[in-house]
Amino acid sequence: MSLLFRNRSFVLLFQGALVSAIGTTLYGFAGGLYVQTLFPKEIYGNAGAFYLSIVAAAPILATLIVSPLAGALVDKWNKVRIIYMTDFIRGAIFFVSLYMLRGGLTNYEIVTLFTIVGSIAGINAAFFRPAVTSVIPDIVGNDLIQAAQGAQSIVGSVQGILGVVAGMILYELIGIEVAILANAISFLISGLSEMFIRTKYDHPIVKSEEKHIFGDIKLGFKYMLTKEGLLTMMVFSLFLNFAFTPLFSVGIPYLFKTELGQDGFQLGYTNIAFSIAMLVGGVSVGSMKLKSLSSTVRKGITYLSSSFLLTTLVIYLVSYGFISYSLFYILFIVLMVALAIFMSITNIPLNTAMLKAIEPQYRGRVFSIIGALATGAIPLSMILGGLLIQYTNVAILGITCTVIMLFPTYGFLFNGSVRKLFTSFEEAEIDGRLQEAV
Repeated sequence: MSLLFRNRSFVLLFQGALVSAIGTTLYGFAGGLYVQTLFPKEIYGNAGAFYLSIVAAAPILATLIVSPLAGALVDKWNKVRIIYMTDFIRGAIFFVSLYMLRGGLTNYEIVTLFTIVGSIAGINAAFFRPAVTSVIPDIVGNDLIQAAQGAQSIVGSVQGILGVVAGMILYELIGIEVAILANAISFLISGLSEMFIRTKYDHPIVKSEEKHIFGDIKLGFKYMLTKEGLLTMMVFSLFLNFAFTPLFSVGIPYLFKTELGQDGFQLGYTNIAFSIAMLVGGVSVGSMKLKSLSSTVRKGITYLSSSFLLTTLVIYLVSYGFISYSLFYILFIVLMVALAIFMSITNIPLNTAMLKAIEPQYRGRVFSIIGALATGAIPLSMILGGLLIQYTNVAILGITCTVIMLFPTYGFLFNGSVRKLFTSFEEAEIDGRLQEAV
């Protein structure tokens, strides 16, 4: 991985993505706490969980809707330009939102503002993410793709550490306005650094025979169908996200802030533990020479599902008073570390194989479609999760999510189409090594 960070353009991409990601996490963490304070439980009951889910779901829904179109355009446009322009746009909209917030708004108007701003940010993210994913091989070459995937996971880990630390300090000690300002500035800094990225291993842009952009999207779907098991795997990924997202994006923040009455620092420390474990896992897995993709992913998903089940169990026990908060907190942090490590073991090998197996001229549109399919259930799951908490509690949400988790776990372990897909990825890896040797 040390060779990777000698590549100046990758360092610029890494730094830019890291700075903007920290700002996003800062804003998301502080914003989630702030929305809950607008609707105190003693007055509104558990309605705060529903409004929290709306604000959290808005950017994901916007990304989902735009992703297929964005992916087709990413394959046609300059990817580096897309990366820094989307960061500049996001910086600008957060400055505008700060100005409007300072003008004095009602609680419901603030929720509406956060929803609109989040949606615009999500549209930009729909272009940013496939551009970053598909430009990595052009910057580092095929030899360093796995190391680059490990480094990208570091972005997610460090953003979870620094973003949460900054978010809980700024929100708890200063206020939401400073958190928004910091987020806006982070995007502008990120965009400035990304302007100097240069690609070394450019692949020619292949002109499509399709006359319209929607024909290109259709072409991306057709390409996906040629990879046996890819669409099936996306369906299982969709259910995996349906299980994880409502509990961790809505349920856990609501559990700590509202049901258990803890401050942002208590929640923040658990997020930091998770992110540190992701950092360690990303560096370790990104540097490994994996013997079998299929075996590694199956082991990862098995341990991931087991950790999820135990997390739900400790939430249930603390919610109904069977264990003390102190014991719950220790167990919860341990489980966050386990979940992070097993996510790294599952995701990095899978993403690496897919990058190598998909032809360069299709990467943007295919990864956009994959992202859209994999995250398709997330907005709905968040809203349904918020509604379920409104009428029950976080423990019931956890049990529901655990039941849903059984379906994708079974699919990744035993589905024949998915097994064939993993085999094709491993064959692509062997072919790539043979070509490089020649």
